[in-house]
Amino acid sequence: MKLSVRIFDLVLAFILFVILLIPMSIVALMIKLTSKGPTIYKQLRTGYKENDFYIYKFRTMSVGSDKTGSITIGNDRRITKIGKILRKTKVDEFPQLINIFRGEMSFVGPRPDTPEYTEYYKKYNSSYFDLVPGITGKASIYLSNEEELMSKVENPKDFYVNEIIPKKVGLNSYHLNHFNIFDNLKIMIETVFKVVKNDE
Repeated sequence: MKLSVRIFDLVLAFILFVILLIPMSIVALMIKLTSKGPTIYKQLRTGYKENDFYIYKFRTMSVGSDKTGSITIGNDRRITKIGKILRKTKVDEFPQLINIFRGEMSFVGPRPDTPEYTEYYKKYNSSYFDLVPGITGKASIYLSNEEELMSKVENPKDFYVNEIIPKKVGLNSYHLNHFNIFDNLKIMIETVFKVVKNDE
């Protein structure tokens, strides 16, 4: 990761952590009061240079949901009532500030996937894991309806592997040559507009 981007990530992550500390505490309390289980969910993902790490999110699904598959489709029954709101507004991603502090993620880059799909990403781009994973990125913006698309097909996993992953690789390849503070800021601003538009 470029030193300038790393410094930018750390400074912004610290500022956001201070600003969001109280709102995140309220979200955590709401999760605890409305469903059984921990407030934070962690899942193994593959990151930079194929190093696996645990990604942190606010829990949006019932406990044990990952045992029935890592793919989530639209109107998934495993998603809690408050989880639907958190996922739509992307508030569930806030705990990934921890991953940024730990150097496992950047604000911008490809969304890290579970290890079972690593070989599929490498199939379409052998340099894919030279990319630092991010909270948001090109694919996150332009494939924001991924869960909805998979809810309309007979075999969501096959559709994900054969249709979604190739598109993700193509879109995220942008970050191989555009990983700097200026381009990352543009992606972050574009993400905010996308989230606001989806909430309208």
